[in-house]
Amino acid sequence: MGIFKRMRTIAKADLNGVLDRIEDPIAMLNEHSREMEQEMVKAQKALSRQIFLEKKLSGLILETKNLVEKRTRQAKLAIDQGEDSIAKLAVQEKLNHENQLSVYQQQYGAIQGQTEMLKEKLRELQNTYNELQHKRLLLLSRLNVA
Repeated sequence: MGIFKRMRTIAKADLNGVLDRIEDPIAMLNEHSREMEQEMVKAQKALSRQIFLEKKLSGLILETKNLVEKRTRQAKLAIDQGEDSIAKLAVQEKLNHENQLSVYQQQYGAIQGQTEMLKEKLRELQNTYNELQHKRLLLLSRLNVA
């Protein structure tokens, strides 16, 4: 059993040695750069979709607030004119819209949190990309010196 383990170790060492000689650090960094660029494009697209959703929900909140105010005015006007059934309907709709508004506001808060998280991840990705480019330049300069 010991001989097979030694043979396996020797084979692994030889294979790793061949890979080390073949491997080009600059080519590897270039490949990592391309992969990171693709990830940054994906992250920017996700961020733009998230911002779009945030703005859309903000519009819904504003629209719902306007509906709540409108139903409040309608209920007051109906009470002033003695139309109790219309006032009752307006108050019910106002309550429904207030419930919707609270749901929208909770969703908006969650979306804002996700947007900030995406912005932070994108900043981290860009920082990592910049560091990678710096390392690439250092390797190129070392190669030119050698």
